[in-house]
Amino acid sequence: MMLVAVLLASCSSPGRKALELSDNMLKTAPERALAILDSIENAGGLNREEQLHLVWNRAMAHQIMGMSLAEDEQLPEAIMHYREEADKQTDSYLLEASYLNWKGKRADAINVLNKGIGKIKDSTKRVKLMAEQARLLELQREYSKAAEVMERALELNPTKRDKAILNYKIGLNLSLAGDPRSEHFYSQSVRMATEDGV
Repeated sequence: MMLVAVLLASCSSPGRKALELSDNMLKTAPERALAILDSIENAGGLNREEQLHLVWNRAMAHQIMGMSLAEDEQLPEAIMHYREEADKQTDSYLLEASYLNWKGKRADAINVLNKGIGKIKDSTKRVKLMAEQARLLELQREYSKAAEVMERALELNPTKRDKAILNYKIGLNLSLAGDPRSEHFYSQSVRMATEDGV
């Protein structure tokens, strides 16, 4: 936390510098990113852009750590603010879906992911949204629907690793739904996982 203190004391825009520092830590050290964000918030003096940046980064850290987003009341505003930024668009749909799910609005969360799948053209990003949609359907015990979503994801030609994971999850959901096709997808996932060390 000494580094944060130095930033806050020496920078002409301490909030922005510390937010940039938290950007760099989100994926690799979300706990440290959260500590930095807490320090910034406690220091106060953020403009609107910096406040929304803080809310976004805190929600991203919470999501990465599997923590609830239900208390992030400013998150919907931050999501709308960043939605049209290409590098944040996919995460905006994932965060909104996660927020709604934590609020007990799972059907709304699934609909948000549908919107994202319809809007985003990049196939890798669409697969990411579809995987999350399937996860939410699994939580509702809608195993056949979850399998259908992941079968559609397979049609987008994902990476070999993602194909193996999707085949396994399709097999699992079909098995839970009592569908005999599960064995085919299990076999596919095992074959892919053993090829080239996937």
